[in-house]
Amino acid sequence: MNELLVKLNEVLEKYQEEARYLRSENKELKDHIKHQEMARKSMEMAQNNKPFEVPADFFTGCPFTPFSMLHPMGITVEEQIDCRHNLNGMSWSRIKYLCGRTGYSQFFSVGDTKDIILKNGEQITMRIIGIRHDTTHDGRKAALTWEMVDFMKDRHAMNKSCTNEGGWASSEMRRYLNEDVFALLPDEVQDVICPVIKTTSCGGNKTGKVSTVDKLFLLSEHERYGRKFYSAGDEGRWYQWYRREGVSYAKKYPNGDSGWGWMRSPLGSYSTGFCAVAGDGNANSSSASNSRGVAFGFCM
Repeated sequence: MNELLVKLNEVLEKYQEEARYLRSENKELKDHIKHQEMARKSMEMAQNNKPFEVPADFFTGCPFTPFSMLHPMGITVEEQIDCRHNLNGMSWSRIKYLCGRTGYSQFFSVGDTKDIILKNGEQITMRIIGIRHDTTHDGRKAALTWEMVDFMKDRHAMNKSCTNEGGWASSEMRRYLNEDVFALLPDEVQDVICPVIKTTSCGGNKTGKVSTVDKLFLLSEHERYGRKFYSAGDEGRWYQWYRREGVSYAKKYPNGDSGWGWMRSPLGSYSTGFCAVAGDGNANSSSASNSRGVAFGFCM
């Protein structure tokens, strides 16, 4: 009976946390819409050479930064207007700087993309899939979560042998991403990445979860699909990008071919494989020693 009560309490706490997150996200969206409309009206008035009276709480009660306050923040009007459509024209350090400013979420949208040239010459494209979604190693909310739009050129196995024992925490893939691939990132990208906490089942057909702190990571099945199909489930929250209607879960290699890609979730009922995304975007699974597509994520 006590064990049942503990489990019910864990589920209740999970839903309460999700409800708090959704309330916060809803309030931020409402404030954004309200004050963008006010900014639009002020610009119209200025164009017509008419005064526009700004309410007293506009500057203090809103996360959106009015044009008149952009220069003191070190942000030009041109950057504010254009940054959503021109992230490739901004340095990673500049993006990191904006993420430290009040109302930074007004400068970025889920779905925005930016290219990276790796040190080996390979070009990859990153997409914002979450805003204030992940938790950093020191308990703060990471400003932005990015994930590769498509796969890296090289395939890689989750483990050298056909096992998921130890899960993501002990996997060869985790070492490969956080050591070999991280070293390929430009120095300015390495400098802005903040390690975040990732919770994943322990694998080996066992119950229990393990928390790791990662600079680079693969998404879990729950983070991508919002539910479990082959995993043990409850491995993070559904990312905002993948909640959108009509978003494709499939990814491609640089030559345009569709392919299977890894997720970090071990299979929930077997000790030999991990969850995967099939070439058509559907949830599936694969033996841990198979070489599949790699599309990593990181936070800043």
